[in-house]
Amino acid sequence: IIILEVKEQQHQHQLKELKSLTYLDIHDNNIGSEGAIALAPAIKELKSLTYLDIHDNNIGSEGAIALAPAIKELKSLTGYFILCLIILEVKELGSEGAIALAPAIKELKSLRVLYIVSNNIGSEGAIALA
Repeated sequence: IIILEVKEQQHQHQLKELKSLTYLDIHDNNIGSEGAIALAPAIKELKSLTYLDIHDNNIGSEGAIALAPAIKELKSLTGYFILCLIILEVKELGSEGAIALAPAIKELKSLRVLYIVSNNIGSEGAIALA
């Protein structure tokens, strides 16, 4: 699935309709924090999701904070939760984003791989994720 303009209500609705979706890869679509905020309610509804890849989307800490409650609901997530923003992006996840995501990630008891690279999470973010 490629979502070019997730900021549009139409795409949110379409994604919510795919309740049996198991694999969602929307990396490198530059959705930004606005797109992450728009996408969060739809992701929350994907109860069968086992793989989520949202890297290279420049979501920043604001987008991560919006996605955290949705990710917490992904009890079926067993594959990769990939949230990696390249170092050269202006908005990185940062410690604030890592701290916001930490409780959600800790709820995912079946999670086997967590891949967060080049996000400038610092020691505070690392401690929260530990």
